[in-house]
Amino acid sequence: MSESGAAEKEADHHPYRRPVDAATLILVDRSGATAKVLVGKRHEKVVFMPGKIVFPGGRVDKADSRVPTAAPIPAALEADAGLLPDPSGLYLVTRAITPPGRIRRFDTRFFAADASAIAHHIDGVIHADAELVELVWVELGSKPLADLHPMTRNVLNELERRLASGPLRHDADVPFFHFYGGVMQRDLLRT
Repeated sequence: MSESGAAEKEADHHPYRRPVDAATLILVDRSGATAKVLVGKRHEKVVFMPGKIVFPGGRVDKADSRVPTAAPIPAALEADAGLLPDPSGLYLVTRAITPPGRIRRFDTRFFAADASAIAHHIDGVIHADAELVELVWVELGSKPLADLHPMTRNVLNELERRLASGPLRHDADVPFFHFYGGVMQRDLLRT
């Protein structure tokens, strides 16, 4: 068994932990012949999915639910970039819950947005000591995406299916991956 496989197997023996809400943003660039997605490589020393290729995201903080999208944002933020949040271009693609027995558990909503929605870049976030040590655009189906965590692969497969049917839509059914009796289930959340 590989070192990462052994670490994942060992992770199955932790007591029950309630999943923490999380969100992930999958940026999609469809400007070329083959769509690309933005992925990051996690630092080798983080507890959850060390060294894995992931979509940027994280747990939901208490303050996140208090961010009004229709109200002004603090002047300090507005002065830095002059931007206001616009959730209308976010499309819920998948929901997944980490299996029981893991050291970290998340109930994650995976959102996709078109890369054209990027309005501002912040330098210095990705570096050798950060949670994400690398951030790159990769073509769907390319080799860097071949060695993904199984759940990340499931999410990417769902995204590819949605993209193959045309533009992303808000009224599409949303796959929900969760575990029951030790077996992964795939249900559909109807919109």
